[in-house]
Amino acid sequence: MIQKFEDLNNYEEYPSEGVIEEFIDFVIKNSVNEPLMLTLDKLGELGDKQWHCYEEPKMHVKEKVKAFLSSNWTNESDFLEQILVVSYCFALDKVFYQKALDSYAGEHYKHFEKDLVNSPGENIDPYWTMRK
Repeated sequence: MIQKFEDLNNYEEYPSEGVIEEFIDFVIKNSVNEPLMLTLDKLGELGDKQWHCYEEPKMHVKEKVKAFLSSNWTNESDFLEQILVVSYCFALDKVFYQKALDSYAGEHYKHFEKDLVNSPGENIDPYWTMRK
């Protein structure tokens, strides 16, 4: 059972999707006890681990992540940047990604836009650079 986020260090560098999902649930559940950006950083770290599974997460995992991001939405640049990073890693839908991108004016705009343009279908494709 997960006691703290640092327990992630007890697993191999890139744990299974099931382990990642357990940590997502833990992070979201405990988000009320910490600053929003800290929670987003943790989701970003989990997103990186998800990306290294080399397959999209299951739909219910995507829905959990999206619901958390939606319910905590702000148009602050740092928040939007983290939304874009997390959305990319968890292959969230392009409409959601576009919403964040439309409000984002940070220095990485062109990079995020390129991810959107190169993602066929309804979801962001975090593996598009590997397919070229």
